[in-house]
Amino acid sequence: YSTQLFGERAKRVVDAHAAAALLFLLLSFNAVHAPVWAPDATYAAYPELGNITNGNRRKFAAALRSVDDALLSVIKSLEDAAMAKDSIIIFASDNGANPEHGGSNAPLRGSKGYLFEGGIRVPAFLHGPTFLPRGAVFTGRFHVTDWVPTLASLVGLTIADDDLIVAPPADEDAAAVEEVRAA
Repeated sequence: YSTQLFGERAKRVVDAHAAAALLFLLLSFNAVHAPVWAPDATYAAYPELGNITNGNRRKFAAALRSVDDALLSVIKSLEDAAMAKDSIIIFASDNGANPEHGGSNAPLRGSKGYLFEGGIRVPAFLHGPTFLPRGAVFTGRFHVTDWVPTLASLVGLTIADDDLIVAPPADEDAAAVEEVRAA
């Protein structure tokens, strides 16, 4: 199950890392993407999942519970390595949920794949005891492209335009762009 594999690998990275050195770790779980499922052990560990009568919703909840468990184990590794207080943990979604697979964006209109709020407005949280005031809430709009300048600012770095490196598109991407231009 990829959620467990990704979480275990992230734990090994943290465990092998020197606490005094900077670490950037991006952990992108795909648990609530199709096909949505979770190991039988998840249902055994959390019998309350059986109270969810909609089968797709139950699978979605179990998959998300697996993400919670994997994330908790990574945070525990950060604590054990004395890295937690100097870490910034970001938890965010990439898009709204897909109701066909048990997700819900209520009360927002739309879902994954749509430009309505239910497709693009997602929850997120940041945790960083050394860098962020406890209980702070940001109610403005934020886009994923804001992460780099936001994180740099939080840790006291300044990024000049010269510092940003934009990789050229892969050959097949460049060919596709030319194909569209020619059409």
